[in-house]
Amino acid sequence: MSDQGTLPYTEAFILEMFRHSSFLPFTIPHSTTRDTVLNGYYIPKGRCVFINQWQVNHDEAPLHPKLWKNPHVFNPERFLNAKGTEVNKEDGEKVLVFGLGKRRCIGEFIARRQVFLFLTTLLQQLEFSVRDGRKVDMTPRYGLAIKHKRCEHFQVKQRFPMASLS
Repeated sequence: MSDQGTLPYTEAFILEMFRHSSFLPFTIPHSTTRDTVLNGYYIPKGRCVFINQWQVNHDEAPLHPKLWKNPHVFNPERFLNAKGTEVNKEDGEKVLVFGLGKRRCIGEFIARRQVFLFLTTLLQQLEFSVRDGRKVDMTPRYGLAIKHKRCEHFQVKQRFPMASLS
């Protein structure tokens, strides 16, 4: 974990992965505790509400300024400063993946650390590529969870093959 601060592109990649995938498009249901007006819409007390995380992370609403430039393009650089040496924490906070406010996921801190450790361990030990001449289809399949088509064109090789013990 001590290396995390020296790996800004890895941090930016994780933020972009969270933003782009939005694997759970909606938060768990919540209920209003009082009559509320939000952006001109009246929401009565006791009403079940969902937050559309996918919409926030893809900025599809036509009534407000764009939060993300080219939201359908996977681009980790959007979270880096001009030199690529630091993650813009303010932009990182705009990614909605663990909910927000006092009802935010209590496991967020641990989950972010685990994702970092898992990804960096995979990248350290394995080499990922796509077979020559093949393309990856990133078109999402929408449902309760957002999934992508299974890609048969990925290749994974061990970076440091183990020597035979015989």
